[in-house]
Amino acid sequence: MPAAPVSGSIDDAVNRLALWTARPGDGFIRAVFTDARSRDLVLQRLRPRLPRGLPFHILQVPAGDPEATAMFLSSALPKLGPGLVSLHDIAAGLPATPESATRVLHAFNALRERFRVPGQHSLWWLPEHLAKALTADHRDLDSWFLKKIELTEPPPADFVPTYHSGSSPHTATAGKPQNLPYHTLGTLFKGRDTFLAHVEKQLPGAHSAVIRGAQAIRGMGGVGKTRAAVEYAWLHEPDYTALLFVVADTPDALQRNLAALCGPLVLNLPEQDATELRVQMHAVMHWLRAHPGWFLII
Repeated sequence: MPAAPVSGSIDDAVNRLALWTARPGDGFIRAVFTDARSRDLVLQRLRPRLPRGLPFHILQVPAGDPEATAMFLSSALPKLGPGLVSLHDIAAGLPATPESATRVLHAFNALRERFRVPGQHSLWWLPEHLAKALTADHRDLDSWFLKKIELTEPPPADFVPTYHSGSSPHTATAGKPQNLPYHTLGTLFKGRDTFLAHVEKQLPGAHSAVIRGAQAIRGMGGVGKTRAAVEYAWLHEPDYTALLFVVADTPDALQRNLAALCGPLVLNLPEQDATELRVQMHAVMHWLRAHPGWFLII
């Protein structure tokens, strides 16, 4: 009989998550990690072991102020519906100072019911410092999590992530960058045919929120532009070199979130470890110029 995986290992994390997602119900699980590539390997090995037909989404929390982060989660999680949701870069939406983070986490505790979605398994990846803050100062918030795992094993040196969020029939082609905030509704998305036709017709037009390469369209008000744009992106996924989404409530947020595209789960550029925002921005813009035909929702 094979020995049980060592606690903190990649295999242990995969096994525990597979058992958790196989059970009916919903809830939160906290996963503490030290290496983003280990996290990516866990998800890559987990995906084939998920229950048949269970939707799998990766939700990258955009950098920004805490209120925007809370609003983003309370809006995005219900839209995804049942399935497994893996939340990444949570710390990016929290203040860096412990005192400010404490106030924000208390506010998050008051909003936790908004984050719970029937049938949704919500996997929160937390860096060590944030996990320690939860256990030391926010036991009420830490009690959200039905399960808690630690991931300390480093990945193989030659590991390269190949998984993507989403599920058939509208899964991004392997190797194609995409970070759309939620998966397609498929046949459940109705009553927006006119808008989708408008998007397709207007792509050669000028400026606005949905962009293909250097071309953009201006959205029409009152029709759920973000959802419609995401549905359009999934519908026409084969036509594009990448499906990208950026939150841009302010000019600073636009710069931060464009720069964040260089991360391992989107463009995976060497500059992802750079400490200067302008270096990451330059790398992303260089990639966009070198790969025309992408689809960007702002």
